[in-house]
This record gives sequence, structure tokens and C-alpha cells, in this order.
Amino acid sequence: VPFLSMCRRINERCPGVEWHFFPHVLGLWRFQALKQLQRWLPGAIAHHRYQYAQYMAVLSKCDLHFSTFPFGGTNSLVDSMLCGVPILTLEGEHVHERCDAWALRRVGCEGLIHRTIAEYEQHAMALIKDAAARARWSTHLRAQDPDRIFHGPLSVEAEGAVARAFRWIYEHHEEVQSSDARV
Repeated sequence: VPFLSMCRRINERCPGVEWHFFPHVLGLWRFQALKQLQRWLPGAIAHHRYQYAQYMAVLSKCDLHFSTFPFGGTNSLVDSMLCGVPILTLEGEHVHERCDAWALRRVGCEGLIHRTIAEYEQHAMALIKDAAARARWSTHLRAQDPDRIFHGPLSVEAEGAVARAFRWIYEHHEEVQSSDARV
């Protein structure tokens, strides 16, 4: 597993790092995720499923977001941007390896995109040790207003009933989740 292998190397070279994962699973699934993660990273935390606002509050306490590879996590990436958490990513050749890099370019964070695992790993260790650099990236992310960029007014091409429905669901997420109504 290349991503977890990289995390393990970082963990060995940067003692004291806390590893937080948000697998969005419950019960035995979360326990199994935690067990597997701790094989690679002793002491890692696999958070339970949260309501979105609580998840964002916990996520905002993180210092860095390591985008997974070869598959990224675009939803998590956008959430981290909204919290001002700097994100490191690895850009590959395939579409599924490029989405996170595309989003980072959109907010002017080309310096967080890497072409090799070694490059990604070196930058991760540098940022772990440099709180001022992390703060600069965080300030930059917040100044880009990722909420406007990713959730702003719909473009002319995106207008339509489906786009409006998804916008309404996004804006009323907590209300929908707390309702007993099901469709």
C-alpha cells in the first residue's frame, strides 16, 4: 500500500505526529479500519462518523491533510480547504490521480502538488516541522474563498433542475439528515 507506506516512513522520521483518519464508518467497520490503520501507524485515530458540522470542527483542528493516492478524496479535499487545512497531493497520469491537483490549482496551491512519492514525502516532513509555512498555506487557502469557488453561484452550463436540487440538498444538509422523511 504505497500511501500508508509513505505515512509510515514519515511517522518514523517525524516522531510525535498524530494521525487522524475519517473513514466515515460505524461500529465494527470503524473498529476494523482502526485495527488496519494501526498496523501501519501505531496510535492512529480512526474517527467515527460525525454530522457534517461536527466533522468540520474536528477536521479544522488538523494541521495538514495528506491526500490519498492513487485515488484522491475530492470531497475531503474541499472540506479541508474550507477549514484552511493545507493539503498535499500526488498527481498521476490517470483521471482518478488528477482531481485533487485540479482543485488545488483552482485555489492557487500548485506548490502543494507533487509528481513523485519522494517529493510528496519530503514536502510533508518539511511542513510537519514548519508551523509558519503551514500557517502561510492556511492563510492563502482562506483568502481564496474555496466556498465561493466550489459552492458558489452555479455557472450557466450547470443551471437546471438537477443542479438546483443538488444545491438545495447541500444548503439544507443538516435539516435533511435530521428529518425522518425518506424518499
